[in-house]
Amino acid sequence: MEYADPVDRRISAVLMRVLPARTREQLRVRHDLSGVVRALDPQAAVPGLPDWRCVPTPGHTPGHVAFHRPGDGVLIAGDAVLAVNANSVRDVVLGRQRLAGPPRYFTWSWPAATQAVAALAALEPAVLATGHGEPLTGAGTAGRLRALAAELAKASPRAASLPIGDWRTKTGLFRAIDYTARVRYRPPPAVYRHLQWLGPILTRLGVSPGYVVTLEVPGRRSGAIRRTNLVQVTHDSERYLVALAGESEWVRNVRAARGRVVLGRREQRSATLAEVPPDERAPIIRAYLLRAGRRPDSKAVANEARGYFGVSADPSPDEIRPIVEHYPVFRVVKEDILGDGRTGTSAPSGTSG
Repeated sequence: MEYADPVDRRISAVLMRVLPARTREQLRVRHDLSGVVRALDPQAAVPGLPDWRCVPTPGHTPGHVAFHRPGDGVLIAGDAVLAVNANSVRDVVLGRQRLAGPPRYFTWSWPAATQAVAALAALEPAVLATGHGEPLTGAGTAGRLRALAAELAKASPRAASLPIGDWRTKTGLFRAIDYTARVRYRPPPAVYRHLQWLGPILTRLGVSPGYVVTLEVPGRRSGAIRRTNLVQVTHDSERYLVALAGESEWVRNVRAARGRVVLGRREQRSATLAEVPPDERAPIIRAYLLRAGRRPDSKAVANEARGYFGVSADPSPDEIRPIVEHYPVFRVVKEDILGDGRTGTSAPSGTSG
């Protein structure tokens, strides 16, 4: 299952996995809306409301929409715009009314949310009903919305260069990522780096997906053990690790350690990794995209294929080969169960630091 916003993806989904299966099923049944919801075509008339039109405003959520009545300029913006600043604890506590964008911690794509505000400002509304806070009315409503759009565009200049809904506006926890850049290294979002310590703990507890393993390797300069959560993919009965970000710290540390690392979930194993030559990587990267029984052309595969590799949702090895130089791959050559009490490995000779 996919979770759009950062809180759902990083917290809610993790907590749901630790609940008993019976409890999860009860929650699913209790909150099932399949009997009352129906598809909405944003380009068609709003069902039952012929005077209104639908305005696509992806950003806060992928399918977010607003509703506009051109006859009198009424705009129902939902959570695309708020009349309170949910990104300021002080403003929330004091109850200050201030036009603002959606809360970042519940927003799927901040650049897309910025574009959505600009699209709404172009409608020049006379009445603005937002997801939170009092409605805005009067001659200054349109001007206030234009000012907010300009403020957000200045803070997120990247959003202005992309058409609304562009897949590249999808973010990874507070910052846009484009891992398709053909550069040596593609850094992850800052918040991800700050929370990286949490991943190995969740994997050790058995909460993360079964194909996720924790890699332990000495830092090439410090010699201190560095832990990173990685996807382990199986291809032709062999297991592999793929470096999405290119020449990542863990990649350079593994090379410095001559491939001697520790891998595991609840049980730690010493392992030897061998780097795969570029001309052998294409089918492994395809297996990475189709891991855990995922179907070609599914939404999950399409998002990852485009956002991380810049290829189609059902790429052939020939389509992948031109990009393999930018994605180091390691094969798990050998594993041995560590002795009791061991959770790491010593820095081998030749490791810097």
